[in-house]
Amino acid sequence: LLYGPPGTGKTSIANAVANELNILFKVINAGENKSMWTGETIKNINKIFESARLFRPILVFIDEIDSIAQTRSSQEFSNASDSINTLLAQLGDTVDNKDIIFVGATNRKDLIEPALLRPGRFGTHIEVAQPELPNIKKQLKQQLEEVPHQLSETQIDSLANSLHQQERTQAEIADYLNNIKRYLLFNTDE
Repeated sequence: LLYGPPGTGKTSIANAVANELNILFKVINAGENKSMWTGETIKNINKIFESARLFRPILVFIDEIDSIAQTRSSQEFSNASDSINTLLAQLGDTVDNKDIIFVGATNRKDLIEPALLRPGRFGTHIEVAQPELPNIKKQLKQQLEEVPHQLSETQIDSLANSLHQQERTQAEIADYLNNIKRYLLFNTDE
């Protein structure tokens, strides 16, 4: 289970793992599989697992897993706990999930049903936090190498410090850098 604020790179991490293992990578948005109709969410969850078994080896990344895996006590509808039971069954020992890696992602780990957070299910929990200052500096330097600029090392460090103090996420920093590059490309002679 990868957890942390939005935009910190949870999807990118799962994709990198799949690439490193040289296996198929499938992104599932759990929120899109939730239905207000009785039984539809369960059908959608079962389809995810059936599909994964057809395409193994595969890494299945279930984004926003909290939308279908909230604690049973916090659910609004009585049939919503059926989605938890379905997930528990599909991730259980009696089902053949060989050569399938399931990675869940959430911004709110505290909402996830504890039974899903045990070993054998989503038992490994990795917090994906805001980028650290050295990583922001490295990202800035790499991105700015792609376009002509006259920023000094001190100015780049100052910009990195500012982004770090503002607690910008990885996605916000990438967007910020893309805007800078776009501006430089359209507003300079080179």
